[in-house]
Amino acid sequence: MLAIVIPYYRIEFLDATLASLHAQTNKQFAVYIANDKSPHDCAHIVAKYQKDLQIHYKAFDNNLGQRSLAGHWQRSLNLLGNEQWVMFLGDDDLLSANCVEQFYDALNEVNQRQINVVRYSSCIINECGERISHQYLFPTVEISTSAFIRKIQRKSRASLSEHIFRREILESNGFADMPVAWHSDDIAILETSGFGNIYTINHACASIRYSTLSVSGQSNNAWRKNLATLKFIKYLIGNKMQCFTKQERYFLIWFYFKKLKHFHKLSLGSIVQIIGFFLKNLMNYLDYSKQPILLRRTDFRR
Repeated sequence: MLAIVIPYYRIEFLDATLASLHAQTNKQFAVYIANDKSPHDCAHIVAKYQKDLQIHYKAFDNNLGQRSLAGHWQRSLNLLGNEQWVMFLGDDDLLSANCVEQFYDALNEVNQRQINVVRYSSCIINECGERISHQYLFPTVEISTSAFIRKIQRKSRASLSEHIFRREILESNGFADMPVAWHSDDIAILETSGFGNIYTINHACASIRYSTLSVSGQSNNAWRKNLATLKFIKYLIGNKMQCFTKQERYFLIWFYFKKLKHFHKLSLGSIVQIIGFFLKNLMNYLDYSKQPILLRRTDFRR
């Protein structure tokens, strides 16, 4: 069975999110609303849909998301019953009415291919619910590393809300605790897929809301987002280069240096040391063969 977890904090769009779940043509799912000590009581909205949806509501005593959004995702994951698949849906995002039905229609093939991550096509909506992007479509089966490279090249997009994870694998890895959870979703997708294949359902769509109320829409977190990106790319270069193609390795190295320019607080000595390291080992990184780990592992987990 499928679990849909809603890490709740802001009330502005929760009704619309639950309405999209209420409209599902297949109701074989449970909803877990994890209240991160929100100042907005949502009991009346939950009650509105509780008759027709299997809703489990938990109000936590502390606001963990303020200091660790990934930590709140993790404790929300611990609320689940015996569901085998789990989706984390933002409290402002929407699903098309056929999302759950399409998931179950694809499940046999997903299991036969031994795939652990499923995603929907997606689009971006604004605060008024109006679509402000085209619908992003993907190959039915795509290697997660290639999907990630296309995302950071801005040729595609991805977020946590449009993905469904095999719960057992997601739980074994947990969520990486990155600044403002930036790339925590990418890490979950890559690790849960085993740096392997993702299965895409293009005939259903997740609408991802960009607004000034969301982390993605806020500009005051730019420095922390860039810090998270630098930290994550450095980890990939030091530990997972064998999972990427030659061209993708080259791009990761170039992308890493590009991100360095956002960090004026780095000392000149640190920058020279980093550049020297990569120049010294450049040919090893561009080799197709699996290389030993030359960069000490950056532990981005707590």
